[in-house]
Amino acid sequence: MRLFKLVKTLFFIVSGGLLIWLTIQKVNLDELKLSLNQCNTGSIIPIFLVSIGVVIVRAKRWKLLYKSQGIEVKSHQLFHVLNIGYLVNFAIPRLGEISRAAILKDRFHIQMNRSIASIFFERLTDLLALAIILFVAILSESFLNTGVLTQLLHQVPFKPIFIWTGLLVGILLLIVLYYFRKILFNKMNTWLQELISFIGLLMRLEFKSSYLIYTLFIWIGFYLMTNLWIYIFPDSSQLSFYACFEVMLVGVLARTIPIQAGSAGAYHLVVTNAFVYFGLNDTRAFTLALLIHGFQSFLTIILGIVSYIWLIFQQKNA
Repeated sequence: MRLFKLVKTLFFIVSGGLLIWLTIQKVNLDELKLSLNQCNTGSIIPIFLVSIGVVIVRAKRWKLLYKSQGIEVKSHQLFHVLNIGYLVNFAIPRLGEISRAAILKDRFHIQMNRSIASIFFERLTDLLALAIILFVAILSESFLNTGVLTQLLHQVPFKPIFIWTGLLVGILLLIVLYYFRKILFNKMNTWLQELISFIGLLMRLEFKSSYLIYTLFIWIGFYLMTNLWIYIFPDSSQLSFYACFEVMLVGVLARTIPIQAGSAGAYHLVVTNAFVYFGLNDTRAFTLALLIHGFQSFLTIILGIVSYIWLIFQQKNA
């Protein structure tokens, strides 16, 4: 199992590095430096406020899931737990969700299964929202004849390698699960039954309207976290609402790939190509992808460290 995890981690690290290398091949480094010097930093403050606001809204939405289970936890506590989870995810993708549940169990004595059920429900909600947005984008492409999603799919390098490697990893995972099926079933049977029951409880969510409103605000925030960046340069500020929508979408899709450092490489590749598709030159497009990803990465690290310090002080005062 450890060898499998190591191989998977190395695969995604190498993939991310390869994608960054492929993206930067089209960019002149001197032009990149000049492009960075031309940026208008006035947009940074609203971007920062929106980014913080999205995390606050996510914390409030998460609180509703605990409230529906009869568990009282404060929004600011969940805000800090979210930040720590994002920081862990930044280093080791998918581990952040488990760390969130572990912190809540250790610090606030909330049952692990209840937290995992709420995190699963939250992720499921965002996945459904992404599927709806993706459907709208594909439908709009068919009417507007602007197939950025289709074009990006055709531009993915070494598709056969990625497909066969993905299949190999999947087969190895199935073999490992089959080999240890009895041990896993015996140890996890009760745990899984509890988890499923908690997810079923969340499906009967009491605060549906508030939960959906929070989800809408989160996705509006995601859009603004892309849209506000275009005003940092005069030429990119001419991009349309639809162009920003498409760039936001491909960026979110790229971030679902479990590559370290916030899907570094995959994000830069697809966002750069999306901006180029909508008329920006290679250097400007890569500059924007670099700034958007870099700023969010910096914010993730800073908020994660601040929240971790908060957690340490909370433990000392307990």
